[in-house]
Amino acid sequence: MDMKKHALEYASWGWAVFPVHTPKPDGSCSCHHKECNRIGKHPRISHGRNGATTDPQTISRWWDVWPDANIGIATGKESGLVVLDVDDGGEDSLAGHALPDTIEQITGSGGRHLLYSRPLDDFRYKTRVKFMPGLDSRADGGYIVAPPSLHASGQHYDWEGSSDPTEGVAPSQAPDWFLDAIREQPLDESLSTAPEWNPDGELPVNTLEMLSAIPAEDYDTWRDVGMALHYTDPADGLEVWDWWSGTAANYSADAVRKEWRNFSRRGHQVANPVTMSTVRKLAEQHGWTDPAIEHGSEVAATLLSSHQRKISEALKTHKPAKIDAPDMLPSQGLIADIAAYILSTSIRPQPRMAVAAATAFVSALAGRKYRTETGLMSNLYIAALAQSGHGKDHARKVINRLAMLAGVDDYMGGDSIASGQAVVSALSRHPSKLFMIDEFGKFLGALTGQKSAPHQRDIITKLMVLYSSAGSVYRGTEYADQKERPREDIVNPNACVYGTSVPDNFWGAMSSSEGGDGTMSRLVVINTDGQRPPRQRPAMVEPLPSLIKAIQSLANHSVGSGNLANNTPSSLDQKSQTVPMTDAVFSAWEDLDDDMTENMKDSISASIYSRVAENAAKLAMVYAVSRDYHSPVIDPEAFAWGRELALWSANTLMHNIGRNVADNQQEASHKRVLNIIKDAGQITRRDLLRKCRFLRKRELEEIIGSAMEAGDVIVENVKNERGQASTVYKSGE
Repeated sequence: MDMKKHALEYASWGWAVFPVHTPKPDGSCSCHHKECNRIGKHPRISHGRNGATTDPQTISRWWDVWPDANIGIATGKESGLVVLDVDDGGEDSLAGHALPDTIEQITGSGGRHLLYSRPLDDFRYKTRVKFMPGLDSRADGGYIVAPPSLHASGQHYDWEGSSDPTEGVAPSQAPDWFLDAIREQPLDESLSTAPEWNPDGELPVNTLEMLSAIPAEDYDTWRDVGMALHYTDPADGLEVWDWWSGTAANYSADAVRKEWRNFSRRGHQVANPVTMSTVRKLAEQHGWTDPAIEHGSEVAATLLSSHQRKISEALKTHKPAKIDAPDMLPSQGLIADIAAYILSTSIRPQPRMAVAAATAFVSALAGRKYRTETGLMSNLYIAALAQSGHGKDHARKVINRLAMLAGVDDYMGGDSIASGQAVVSALSRHPSKLFMIDEFGKFLGALTGQKSAPHQRDIITKLMVLYSSAGSVYRGTEYADQKERPREDIVNPNACVYGTSVPDNFWGAMSSSEGGDGTMSRLVVINTDGQRPPRQRPAMVEPLPSLIKAIQSLANHSVGSGNLANNTPSSLDQKSQTVPMTDAVFSAWEDLDDDMTENMKDSISASIYSRVAENAAKLAMVYAVSRDYHSPVIDPEAFAWGRELALWSANTLMHNIGRNVADNQQEASHKRVLNIIKDAGQITRRDLLRKCRFLRKRELEEIIGSAMEAGDVIVENVKNERGQASTVYKSGE
């Protein structure tokens, strides 16, 4: 069957289509997930049904890549359709209700879909599950799988003979009773018939609508929803869970209450609890979209523009902006899955370090295979900082373990680097490598210090050159004896770095020269909050086979050739896939780059902020590939994640350069004293002398004197409790 031909025909009628996964001959799904419970029914593209289109070129490209893909049709506004889904028991519910003749589809399971035209009004028509026994709706935010798609039963979806749209039959107006049942009510009316909960509780107001989109029959789904409600609102979530559980044919009030007591007795896992984000994800998988957020490009552009203005305003100051650390943990994709495994097996879970390590690993696996529209590749240099004893080593150990289990050790560089030429030789053997380096601060200090040897300084030089050579060709060193030592050329080298360090060692290794010459600006710095994470009992489990399979699939993926071994030599070019940005995202990316100009006050800030847009695009691309390595797209979600992380890193760099980076011991001592005063808010002379025992009294007085002249320190005389005068130092900022 020519699936592309049918998809193009539907698009010509104004029905927005998208590719859907297909059942395989062995009964599994083309998504390769062994536990898939929606075989042949869920989208192949990362946008899901929100990526549906009528554009012939996009549709042709999709089905050229996946010629056997099932066809999804987005219902609702995109296609002007509302669909009545009739399954077991539905015919009894239809008794006495008028059903105008219209287009009818016979589903692969033997049910039927009645396709009606959507009213041209401003109401929202909901995708609902069992709004009457055996009756579902597919409307705004939903989709159907269309003929001649293949069902998991082995049967094909088909049009009913007397109402075949390919024969010219058009959808009729939907009956009023059906529209009344699925029309969006005002919020106060929609909640009037639902259970109430404490208005001071935590459940979001759209909880009931999300739950109405999720079938309650599957045990794992039922349990996860209950865990999320219990975690979020243990006082009132039971009543909501019981109400939703009652939509299932196998409902048992006793089972609901028994399981709820089990949740209370066992408690919740610390590292990766089941929260309302899980409920939202389940609802979206079943076609629900938030009515408060339309997914069109116009609104996406508005949201991005608004967020960009917020960040831009925060950055329009003479001092580096202080933006809170972003929520780094993605909701889905390979980065999320790797980070979740790292956290579940950690004694002291560090979410930021788990995401940083997972991102670095995925950036190496994606190496040479993908590039942005502007030619940026996935090579990332990430530095993750945490105090000793705060769990900074665990993520690195897990990544090494995953690489070994997946058989992708050729992507892993050595734990230490002896020389710059050693880095080049490693990339010559395999052109995409992740170098994971512990004590990264001491490593950098040895390379940049005044006493560093030439072969040590060459490591930094080579890493910087390789960073800039990604997307082009690295030309190796010319030696006199070419026969014995031929020049090593590498096409599109993808050197990735994940370094961990104690903050003091890292910042102490830096001087202003590294800030201005581009060394630091190439780093994505992930700083933990300084608090020691609470201890948990780690899960002593091996990674799921699906996680290992996902790592192998990305590592072995070759653009244009499917999942084949990536054996292209370093000296030869490998075809790479362009990861596009949506139009709204591309505009926001350009705005981000423009906004950074106002922050470039000197050579250091110019070096660091000039890289923000580049780092944001790289991070967003790696995020998109992590989510869908077949057809990644940098959409608003991916871009927002990359942008906020890149901005936070830049501001972290600028803040700490000002506080800690010094070119000599005198400057280092000066900054250390100022930091003591600044962190204290105000400090007495006696306490300052105690904290500055690393200095002689005369040296401290000289520092205080120069700081007072510069306005960095204010000195006041105040009376203590006994009425005696005391000298107090305050920060001038």
